[in-house]
Amino acid sequence: MSALLFLGLLVLFILLMDTRGRLKRAETNILELVRRVKAGAQFGTVDALTPDAAPSDGKVTPVAGPTHLQTKPAPVSSAMLAPPQPSVAPPAPPIAPQPRPAKAKPASPAAPARSFSSRFEEFFGRQLPIWAGGITLAIAGVLVVNYALAAGLLTPALQVCVGIAFGFALIAAAEIAMRNEKRVQDPRVRQALSGAGIATLYAAILVASNVYSLIGPLAAFAGMAAVTAAALGLSVRFGAPSALLGLAGGLATPALIGSAEPNIPVLAAYLALTVGGLVAVSRIQRWAWLGISALAGGGLWSLILVANGVFDALSSLSVGALVLAFAISLPAVSFAGPRTQILRSVAAIIGAGQLAMLISIGGFTQLHWGIYVLIALAMQWLYWRGQVASIAVSISLILSTILLLIWPNPEPANFALIGLGLAAIHAVPLLQRLWQQPVQWTATPELIGLSAAFLIVPMAHFYHDAAGPDVTFALLALASASILAIALALGWNKADRHDDMRFALLASTAAVLIYAAFFFTAPYWALPIGMAAAAAALFLFGEISRDDRMEWSALLLALGAAVLLAMTWDTRTDEWGALLGEGAAPFSVQPLLRWAAALGVWMLIAARARKRDIGIMAQVVAALAAYGTLAQAVPAALLPFIPGLALVAAALASRRLAWPRLAPAYAVAAFGVIGWAAEPLGAWGARALLSLGGEPMLVDAGFPGIQMLLSQLVAPALLCAASFWVLSAAPRERPAIERTLATAMSTGIALLLGVGVHSLYRIGFAAVAGTDFIATGLIERLLWAGLLIGAGWLVWVRLAKGPLSNAAATVLVGAGTLHTLFYSLGLHNPLWAKQWVGAWPLLNLLVPLFALAPIGVGLLRQMKPEWLAPLWQGLRIGLMMLITMSAFAMLRQAFVGALLTVPGLSSAEDIMRSITAIALAIGFLLWGIYGKQRDWRLASLVLMLAAVGKVFLRDASGLEGLLRIGSFVALGISLIGIGWLYSRQLRSSDAAVEVTI
Repeated sequence: MSALLFLGLLVLFILLMDTRGRLKRAETNILELVRRVKAGAQFGTVDALTPDAAPSDGKVTPVAGPTHLQTKPAPVSSAMLAPPQPSVAPPAPPIAPQPRPAKAKPASPAAPARSFSSRFEEFFGRQLPIWAGGITLAIAGVLVVNYALAAGLLTPALQVCVGIAFGFALIAAAEIAMRNEKRVQDPRVRQALSGAGIATLYAAILVASNVYSLIGPLAAFAGMAAVTAAALGLSVRFGAPSALLGLAGGLATPALIGSAEPNIPVLAAYLALTVGGLVAVSRIQRWAWLGISALAGGGLWSLILVANGVFDALSSLSVGALVLAFAISLPAVSFAGPRTQILRSVAAIIGAGQLAMLISIGGFTQLHWGIYVLIALAMQWLYWRGQVASIAVSISLILSTILLLIWPNPEPANFALIGLGLAAIHAVPLLQRLWQQPVQWTATPELIGLSAAFLIVPMAHFYHDAAGPDVTFALLALASASILAIALALGWNKADRHDDMRFALLASTAAVLIYAAFFFTAPYWALPIGMAAAAAALFLFGEISRDDRMEWSALLLALGAAVLLAMTWDTRTDEWGALLGEGAAPFSVQPLLRWAAALGVWMLIAARARKRDIGIMAQVVAALAAYGTLAQAVPAALLPFIPGLALVAAALASRRLAWPRLAPAYAVAAFGVIGWAAEPLGAWGARALLSLGGEPMLVDAGFPGIQMLLSQLVAPALLCAASFWVLSAAPRERPAIERTLATAMSTGIALLLGVGVHSLYRIGFAAVAGTDFIATGLIERLLWAGLLIGAGWLVWVRLAKGPLSNAAATVLVGAGTLHTLFYSLGLHNPLWAKQWVGAWPLLNLLVPLFALAPIGVGLLRQMKPEWLAPLWQGLRIGLMMLITMSAFAMLRQAFVGALLTVPGLSSAEDIMRSITAIALAIGFLLWGIYGKQRDWRLASLVLMLAAVGKVFLRDASGLEGLLRIGSFVALGISLIGIGWLYSRQLRSSDAAVEVTI
């Protein structure tokens, strides 16, 4: 059964070979067809598409209209060639004929395209029968043997001999066909006969071994090898089909004739010889497909051998040598062509992977490592000769690193020996080609990876985080850095090192490895210091080497120092609590050194960076580091002043340095001021929000203290104002963004000062007058609003009329006015909220209560008339309402005393309300007449109508006797007086309508 399967595989290979030939001929026909189509399109016809087209005589028939593709015309008679007679008008003159280029000569007689019927006849009539005949002969040999076996005519040994004889007879027939080539006239005949003979020999040996057991596996193995060698020899004489049969049979032999315990050295030798023979034939005959197939099959066999398990020393050497042969030796001599390097690289990579498997499965013995070292050396040699691509040596380096990493429990001596050997194998060629032209971009990352692996791989096996320093790994880190130092020294005088990032990457990695040496020897708390030193050294080295790219690497290392500063702080020193003024630990030098190191490297980068972006980022972090450094030495009570003092210092420094260079530090200091002000601002803001809903803002335990207000709000705000004044004093042109920032700065200063002063005022007022909201709330608010309005007036009157002073005056007066309107006249108005107004009539708090808002509005009208002009009509109405409210409030105070919310209303007070309304109406009318303001006169009428309605509907019904008469008399006189005044006003104005009351 196995013989039949093998024979079937051979038939399939033969058919594939024939298909390959037919595809090649089809490709040739298609190319010729395309050439003819292009020629026909150029000449305006498709005559070139017809294989048997007659040569052109150079004449064309003129046509009227567009030219179309025309097929070959049919024969015509002479009558048909006569020109037609015109019926109406003579025809247009014919188009002048164009000379037709001569047709290109076909490349070969077989190139013209053939019809489907001719191709069908060619394949089924000429090609297929020959191959079918060869296959039939091979099958006939098998059938003869089977028939003789079934009939008992032949003994098993004789049957095998007959089969072998038949195979040789077929090969002999192939030789005869070749010698009589003129009679046969088809090379496929000898190829078919030769293939059938080889297949018959394979089948005879398989039957002798697997069916009759006439010979042992070793003898069968040798016989199959001999047949394979014969097939390769016949392929040189008869053609590719014999080589194809040799390929199939040679690679299938170990599977068809095997044993439970194969002899690995013999098997490896057989595979090496078989594949080597196939490769040799491939090179001689230029059959690349044969060499690729042979190496692929051999690689598959070597993979099977490697995966089978652990071998003894001889078997390991055999398998290793086999892998080296398939991966390095045979590909080096088998291919020649444009894709040779790719094929050899693939073979080398596969071989390296198989040897890596051999090392892993075999237990990482020195023998296996030695074989792998050989392939690593071979790959470097092949790359140096240009026979493999750079990816091959890159894969070798990666595999070496992985193998060293997964090596279980290696002995230090063996590990060091093998590791140093592999490092040297890969490092020396990398250093040699690193700065060569053209630039090899993979060399730099490979060298960096090798240097890092030189430290990381031993750490993975032998490093244990001990409490003390580890000098061994520190020296190993320095050795890793020395590899990159050699690369830097080799490239120092190279002019092209400034054109790319190779030099900067090598130097940056070396700096990290040097820091790693510091890591293994320094105490835990000093790690940020080492990182900062590495960053500074790298930055200075970049300046010396004139490579600005190192600034980014130095910046990253400096950021690493900042991260380590946050990760390695000691709770005993409480350096982070010191940043917020909460540190309780005694002074220590360690935190100061840590922060000073970070400050030094960031100041270095900020001062000397050539890239503007790096300088800005470094200046920001340097400002933060400066604050952190001072926080480790300055008493906590003075920390809130540091950001404000930094603002002043930056503003003073701007007189010598360009302002944009100091803007980042100034911004950081401003944010520092905001950070310290966050706590008191938050406490004050929470109470301010509650006050908007009517909750009194009381000075309680959670209210900011005096020290906090002075140090975190008032003093920083004054320092900000001083720095702002210094910056504003410099005469220079300011861009729009700076003007916007100045506005934001002034707003922030005003906010800090306003909150601080207001909080201090409330604390002082509470200390003097107490915290009873009913007894002191109104006077506290009025005094605060009066101070704001008075301060605004003083600023507006006394200071120079500049934009800043005008804005400050407007803000102060507006804040006082709005505070009075919203809180004193709105939420906590004494008419509906319990607020003490004073016991004396007229001489009480109602006068300033109702006077402050009009005074503030009047000042604002003088300061910003353009703002209030559109609102003036509404403001006059508000003033009328305010006057009316004040009159009734004073009337209420005269009857009930200091608290106007006392329940109950006497009849006398009720009558006085009517009289007060009438008096107000008369006053509004007189004021309207005097000022010629119609709205005041209309307000007078409204009040008068309200008073008349109240008297008739309410007051008169509740009075008796003289009081009732007196009320009506007073009302009448008032009405008459108002009417007289109106009529006089209207007559003096020549009114069109006479009004009578």
